[in-house]
Amino acid sequence: MRLWIFIIITAWCASACQSGNNRSQTDHQQIDETPLYLEVMAIHDAVMPEMSTLHNLKKSLKEFRTEANEEEVLYQIARIEKADEAMMSWMAAFQVPENSREAETYLSSQKIKIQAVADSMNIVIRDVEAILQSPEKR
Repeated sequence: MRLWIFIIITAWCASACQSGNNRSQTDHQQIDETPLYLEVMAIHDAVMPEMSTLHNLKKSLKEFRTEANEEEVLYQIARIEKADEAMMSWMAAFQVPENSREAETYLSSQKIKIQAVADSMNIVIRDVEAILQSPEKR
């Protein structure tokens, strides 16, 4: 008899845990479909391909480096590395809470943060490309 009670309680607990897990997955899926989440991801997805641009520009700067422009090149490389690190840090920290109220607040702050990362990356890319293309630097 005790064995049957144990089996029933175990089955009930497993069922309860499973339904709670399903609810959590459903809540998270609903959060992933909100306009705010999609906006955050659109900003990320638009700028993420520029990571390879940053790496290519860094490589070009290293090849472009001379004794005369070394200070400027090192400064621009540091800016590239800072922009790269900002994206990597943002991605590593990005984790949407499962609670929808908390998620909305979190996503609002993350939208601002990822937009700042995107702006930083785009400014660095523009500046370094201008340096590499300037006639006096060739």
